[in-house]
Amino acid sequence: ESFAHDPAGNLLMHDRPGPSTVKGNRLLRQGDRHYDYDAFGNLIRERRGTGQKRVTEYRYDCQHRLIGVTLPNGSQATYRYDAFGRRISKTVDGKTTEFFWQGDHLIAESSREHYRSYVYEPGSFRPLAMLDGKGPDQACPFYYQLDHLGTPQEL
Repeated sequence: ESFAHDPAGNLLMHDRPGPSTVKGNRLLRQGDRHYDYDAFGNLIRERRGTGQKRVTEYRYDCQHRLIGVTLPNGSQATYRYDAFGRRISKTVDGKTTEFFWQGDHLIAESSREHYRSYVYEPGSFRPLAMLDGKGPDQACPFYYQLDHLGTPQEL
């Protein structure tokens, strides 16, 4: 078995017998999972299981943002965005979580049962802490452990 890759590491060729698992830099199959894409390269369907009968479907808006997912068990999720492309809400099986932004910083998320707020290093995108709970009296702080680049490694 041999493989050929382009300079970016994308699979160009392999000599394995059978149907191709990668085409146009898109994964088509992985194990029993089969993936379908629209003309823009968005994943629109994942089929798996015996006869690929377990189907997850993905829907996108005209700006290629994910707006909906339907799972094999019928569970559904929908997503809404503001004019800046930031996700402002998600609804999963009728339960909505709203997202609150200050510029490009996600500062809070809130649902009927839960509230979470985020604290960043001033003037940066380096997260420092997350307050998690059911209101100001029941908030529990969690602190981010960052690497030398400011990327969160642990919470």
